[in-house]
Amino acid sequence: MADTDIERCLSDLARSLRRDCHRFELVADRQAIGTLVILPDMEGLDLHLIIVAAEYRRKGVGRHLMNSLIACADRHSVKIILSVLPFHPADEDWLCAFYREFGFEVDWEHCQGGDLAMRRHPIPCPVSIPGRLPEPA
Repeated sequence: MADTDIERCLSDLARSLRRDCHRFELVADRQAIGTLVILPDMEGLDLHLIIVAAEYRRKGVGRHLMNSLIACADRHSVKIILSVLPFHPADEDWLCAFYREFGFEVDWEHCQGGDLAMRRHPIPCPVSIPGRLPEPA
């Protein structure tokens, strides 16, 4: 799936907020190298799963998926929520740092049963105002 296809699909999702699960895959050499699963939530989008094939980890695939999702969410002023559920407990700190790079913060109010909840509020896109910029002083 090309970058524009992912962005178009995510954009459609953000506008519709249907009640079903949406799965997006990044494919290389006919295999899924990254998968993003999103569930609509009353507050925005629930990033239910992001997984990258072992041989493609730490090569920017997860960042690419996250950047596409965040760009779409920001364009449509949609909040993203997630729970940090590492496959191995030692990965929790790394995952939290990864999500913080994208502006996610711990949501202590929604942490339950040892799960760490995080959320990211949309960042408004800059609005261009027609006209001339002021001359420097």
